[in-house]
Amino acid sequence: MLSAGLDTLEVSKRLKGAGFNETQAEALTGVLRETRDADLTRLSTKEDLSALEARLTIRFGGMIVIATGVLLAAKFFG
Repeated sequence: MLSAGLDTLEVSKRLKGAGFNETQAEALTGVLRETRDADLTRLSTKEDLSALEARLTIRFGGMIVIATGVLLAAKFFG
């Protein structure tokens, strides 16, 4: 996926025009550039969360079955 470049000089000029001083404009422009360049590949997708939900549902269901079995065994054999 190609992304459009960020014209940091233009952003800085616009911020200065809106009342930011040079230091503030440069800092904010730097943050914007870093945000744009951030690696988003490690973020979870809806599919990742759905798979996790399914695994947790199965795991908790198994735990409930085992706990019920243990309690019934303790009642009848204990």
